[in-house]
Amino acid sequence: MKQTDATNQGIKKVYDENKNENEGHRERFRDRIVNNGMESMQDHEILEGLLFGTIRRANTNRLAHRLINSFGSLDRVIDASYDQLVSVNGVGKAVACHILLIKECGVRCERCRAQGVQIRSVADILNYARTLLAGRTEEAMIIMYLDGDSKLIKKDIKTSGSPNSVFVEPTDIVRTALNCSAQGVIMCHSHVWGPCQPSEADRQFTQRMEEALHAVNIVLMDHVIFNSESFYSFSFEKSRIGGRKQK
Repeated sequence: MKQTDATNQGIKKVYDENKNENEGHRERFRDRIVNNGMESMQDHEILEGLLFGTIRRANTNRLAHRLINSFGSLDRVIDASYDQLVSVNGVGKAVACHILLIKECGVRCERCRAQGVQIRSVADILNYARTLLAGRTEEAMIIMYLDGDSKLIKKDIKTSGSPNSVFVEPTDIVRTALNCSAQGVIMCHSHVWGPCQPSEADRQFTQRMEEALHAVNIVLMDHVIFNSESFYSFSFEKSRIGGRKQK
């Protein structure tokens, strides 16, 4: 009995020492942020600090390193799915959900910043579209409805759950454009797993959309296909070919 009590006391002493050590480390960690700013933190330290919220007592530094080593970089940790996260030793439901919430918070903040934007160039289209579709793994189409000053009135996001196709009904776009008194429409869709060159179906759909909107005095300003690295703009290509023909 005495030996058991001594063993328990020894365990408690080690626990208390570890607890005090971790609490002291976390306080010093927070002081670094206050005194030196976030720029002083390395990627694994950012992740280490984020894990404080779900791992109350244990050292989170080792798990932060393990996560970054498993996925290769901080952004890939944040972009990982639930199943991918819990496959890492030491990551349970609470930690995985915490990381997913961090990612979703960032995505929604970017979407809020994108409200009321003015679309004047392909670069504007791409910046807006990539912000809205951040983190998606299925093909999606964004339809932007603009007023006469190229300001965004309304947007729709269409998905099909497929990584390589999305279906949009042209009459739905025309109806929405009329209902919100749009002067112009821009379509852009993502090619998640392939190049940005349009398929024959993409070309036919663009032509049908242009004719349907023209019939109600609304301009199809552009249809942009994009992935994470490049893009194809029907408007740019049309003007480029038109300019070549004029020569």
